[in-house]
Amino acid sequence: ILFEKLKMEDLHALFNDEFEIQELGKMLVENANQFNFDGYVLEIYIQLNGQSKANINHIVNDITDLLNSNKKILILVIPPPLAVVREEEDDKAIFTLDDFNLLKQKVYAFSLMTYDFATHNGMVAPNAPTQWIEKNVEYYLKDEYDLSIRSKILLGLNFYGMKFEISANNKNQVINQPEPIIGSRFIEFLKEHSMEIRYEPEGKEHVFITEANKKKIIVWYPTLYSIFERIELADQLGTGLSIWELGQGLNYFYDLL
Repeated sequence: ILFEKLKMEDLHALFNDEFEIQELGKMLVENANQFNFDGYVLEIYIQLNGQSKANINHIVNDITDLLNSNKKILILVIPPPLAVVREEEDDKAIFTLDDFNLLKQKVYAFSLMTYDFATHNGMVAPNAPTQWIEKNVEYYLKDEYDLSIRSKILLGLNFYGMKFEISANNKNQVINQPEPIIGSRFIEFLKEHSMEIRYEPEGKEHVFITEANKKKIIVWYPTLYSIFERIELADQLGTGLSIWELGQGLNYFYDLL
């Protein structure tokens, strides 16, 4: 469920009218029963960029209560609180530790978007370096010892890659916007180019590099080894996994799950 393309008056009515909130929850319950859904995945914080946080938390809380009372679940999508690898907390986090503590007893799970690291930072970089993933998970769980709560965080695992094109003469000049690349396109890309393959040990990802038409093409794409490292990290942290997204990877990506 996404909250997109709503007019401001619609959002205002939803946020400030308890009747509208309850009607929304009832509609979700009715559809879950009709179509035999286990529940819903809800994404709302990213679309609204954390604005009207108290109202959003109120809506999530009320919807979760209605779903739980009807034996349906809610998985809440949350953005990574730390845009970069850092030791201190990020005061710009959209979904904060306070938000997590408010909802953790009711929400079935939190799908943490620990990918798109390069996009967050505007650089040529891995999709999801493991040290960055770990810091984002521990932002919520560093003082949490209840395993049932720790397992509610679903560590985000990307099954897509990112392609960067940079000037062969100027390694810092990105020619085009980074382009997501899915499994079928990645296979075509390997057939079209002679690639140099490197392993980046700090972020624990593989990078594929070639040159064509006076530009260097760099592709960060998952491998079975990089997926293994992230599954191991999830085991160490006591979390689950959420995959973005199932149809974007290669068939053998599932061998370790």
